[in-house]
Amino acid sequence: MQGRFALVDQENMIYNCGFGLYCINPEGEPEIDDSISLHNGDMDVIFNTIAYQVSHFLELHPTSVVMIFGSTPSRTRKYSQLISRHFMAIDSKYTVFAELPDRSTKLFEPNKPGYSAFFFRRK
Repeated sequence: MQGRFALVDQENMIYNCGFGLYCINPEGEPEIDDSISLHNGDMDVIFNTIAYQVSHFLELHPTSVVMIFGSTPSRTRKYSQLISRHFMAIDSKYTVFAELPDRSTKLFEPNKPGYSAFFFRRK
């Protein structure tokens, strides 16, 4: 599992954290493929890997915000469930905002459905 951070909003210093499997595309160039589904029961390992990468990135860029969303609605729901499951640990270090379908944001509430993206900022 590999993560990549791309600046998507310079004014607000928001970086998208894209993650997936590192592979070579048909043109022979390296890329991260976020469309592959792994069904090997390693979701907690993957989540911990991405959490570590986000934490490390925010240590290096403490005024930045990291955005995460799924490549499909079901993946976004899975990320919401994982954030909810680990929310006490996450909330001790980060303020978490969630994007609603109308593109407004609010503080993340664990176990609430309907979020379309998640934003993490160091406290």
